[in-house]
Amino acid sequence: MRFEEKYILEKAVYNLNEQIKPDEATLITLGGNESRIDGIVQIRGIDFVCEAKGNITNANANIVLRQLIEQKKRHNKPLLLVVKYIYPELMNEFSNQGINILDCAGNCFIRQDNLLLIVKGQKNVLTKEAAGRAFQETGIKLIFHFLIYPESVNLPYRTIQEKTNISLGAIKNVMEELTASHFILKTNQGRFLKNKKKLLERWVTAYNQTLKPKLLLEQMTFRNNEKRNKWLTMTLPEGMYWGGESGANLIDNYLYPGTFDIYSEVPARMLLPTGFVVPKEDSEIKIYQKFWLDKPKEGIVPPLLIYADLMGSGNSRCLEMAQKIYEHEFSDFE
Repeated sequence: MRFEEKYILEKAVYNLNEQIKPDEATLITLGGNESRIDGIVQIRGIDFVCEAKGNITNANANIVLRQLIEQKKRHNKPLLLVVKYIYPELMNEFSNQGINILDCAGNCFIRQDNLLLIVKGQKNVLTKEAAGRAFQETGIKLIFHFLIYPESVNLPYRTIQEKTNISLGAIKNVMEELTASHFILKTNQGRFLKNKKKLLERWVTAYNQTLKPKLLLEQMTFRNNEKRNKWLTMTLPEGMYWGGESGANLIDNYLYPGTFDIYSEVPARMLLPTGFVVPKEDSEIKIYQKFWLDKPKEGIVPPLLIYADLMGSGNSRCLEMAQKIYEHEFSDFE
């Protein structure tokens, strides 16, 4: 178990006991990579399997919900989400979804059998989670490359620069931070990407929260419903690629798109001559700056980016499609 998860569990259990009778909540065991749990907490005689997380925000709430669904399938004991910090509105939302939840200040909503614990209003000073270089703009772009090509972490820095167009200094800084955070393992045989599942989770959150909003170039709408219904017949200009819900539809037509993300390495206005669209703010077509060098195949961005787009949407059908992509593309991530 990483130090962060251990700290979260111990802090949360200690502060919960400050709000209820002393020692009614006990951290009876810590987990590890082999057990696939973070710990077990006993509260008034009931054992809860714990999933420890850092800060829960709008950007990663859907990711955590998906993971909890997976966890519930693996355990016959009730599940408790233990978090560093969560917005009060999101805590209410999680509890409304039937999720037992506890934060590091001792705030909680736990309902299991005859047990009901609700604690609100405790001030949580752990509201800020330091984000180093690895999860800022440049690091997000580099991690994107590593998640698609894990073997690249063992290449010389100059080769990585050629493949990503990221400066040597930035590559060095991000690589060092990823190594210190246990996402890169250095051995006599070279460097290897590790904890890929955790890295994917952190990357999706950082991408939606930090990088994607800055990539937005322009918003457009279809000229009419007929054009929207025939979106598949619109040929994107060279240098534009489908992402998000529209990209997911082209991978698996399970999801009919309500919004249309396009990633572009050419001016956004080049979409206008198609005759399908007109500029309009706050509309369903969003055009983003393409931020990687590879040429996408078949006019669709990499599945990793579609997955991130879907996870950031908040739409339940998008989350279902994201789960399909996860199982197909990342099920071997540990």
